[in-house]
Amino acid sequence: MNRCQFAIVHYRPDPSRPTHAAIRLGVLVELISPELHVVAMQARSFLADRELQQLDGIGRNLLAHPFDYLRREVEKVLSVQRDGSVLETLCEQHSLSLFVSPPQSLVLDAATDDDADRITRSLYQKHVVGSAPPNRVDFLGPPPPASVPPWAQSPEVWELPSMMHAS
Repeated sequence: MNRCQFAIVHYRPDPSRPTHAAIRLGVLVELISPELHVVAMQARSFLADRELQQLDGIGRNLLAHPFDYLRREVEKVLSVQRDGSVLETLCEQHSLSLFVSPPQSLVLDAATDDDADRITRSLYQKHVVGSAPPNRVDFLGPPPPASVPPWAQSPEVWELPSMMHAS
């Protein structure tokens, strides 16, 4: 049996008002089959200055580079747990300002690590990019070709970092 779950990660400046000024940070996907256990993540590289201003001092230090912070959090869980409940654990650990949503299920007939990458990118596009601030454009393709001069390249449109751990 194949199982695929995903969770949306966002920062909530005021956990008592969960949707007020929430900043969407990324998507986590966990795919489990008899032959495969994959945890994949796609997250924003950085936050815009106006978003950083919404964070308290600790949040600003931790989340200036959301991908790096979230990768460390996923790796911490993976270092002690590989039973297919990584997203549930992250959800339990991050339920206040840094919020990992309860995992939602997807139905898959077959499961490969390519599916995890494809699903992660699709969910990121739907749940995170659609809500990114207007001064930030996330491009899910490769970096600009070498023929594009450096002055014409914006680091804000380069490929988003992603992580995949398979066991």
